[in-house]
Amino acid sequence: IIAGAAFIIGPFNGGKFSDKSLSSIFTMDFPMRIGALLSLINFFVVLLLFKEKTKEINVEKFDPIKSIHNIQTVFKIKKIKDLYIIYFFFLFGFNMIYQFLPAVMVEKFGSTSSEIGNMCALMGIIWIIGTVSITILTHINLKMKNLLLSLFFLFAVFSSLISIPKTIPLFLITTSLAVFAAGGMWPLFTTIISNSTDLTTQGKVLGLSQSIQSLSMMLAPLFGGFFLQAHTAIPFVISSISALFGALLLTKIKGKE
Repeated sequence: IIAGAAFIIGPFNGGKFSDKSLSSIFTMDFPMRIGALLSLINFFVVLLLFKEKTKEINVEKFDPIKSIHNIQTVFKIKKIKDLYIIYFFFLFGFNMIYQFLPAVMVEKFGSTSSEIGNMCALMGIIWIIGTVSITILTHINLKMKNLLLSLFFLFAVFSSLISIPKTIPLFLITTSLAVFAAGGMWPLFTTIISNSTDLTTQGKVLGLSQSIQSLSMMLAPLFGGFFLQAHTAIPFVISSISALFGALLLTKIKGKE
């Protein structure tokens, strides 16, 4: 929910602060300066207000490629390796959508940075609605696996249709349905991954999931940018295929709900 709120406030204001038609002081680099200022404020908040609660801190040797080693570790943990792989296909598909929505808006609809900011804010609202809705459904005895499979299918269908609409309203409806599914899938995945291990290793397990997320954020733009040059629809078709592949792997997993 917090991530959804950030996606509302950040892109919306970024779109406005980069729109020269609203003010002569707004430029494309103006949002970057605000981001730098907020990061500096956050630095002092952590420095002055954050209190470390861990009494025993294990000092480890600095590893500049820790994320790569984490990914290697993932494939050595047999118990949850398949879950991480499925999680990657979901994140890869979603990042493919998120990275290239602005490109579609510019190419098909001639959208301005302000309009793209509005769209991102709307997606943040839909993300929160999806997260809250699915979280409620998990508390009325619906099986997580069945819920995930349904959301995978919903995400795959509407992500493949994103580049087809020729009007902004239809485009936003299609995109919103895909984002709604993604907003529900993310907390389900983190819950399932967290529940698949014991309390002593939950921190490490969730840390490994962050490395998987980083890998998907790196690969999605590389693949999507290459295929976008051929046709705007291809990145979204790849997103759909990635989701369907993840769903197929999910059907093969057996375990406690």
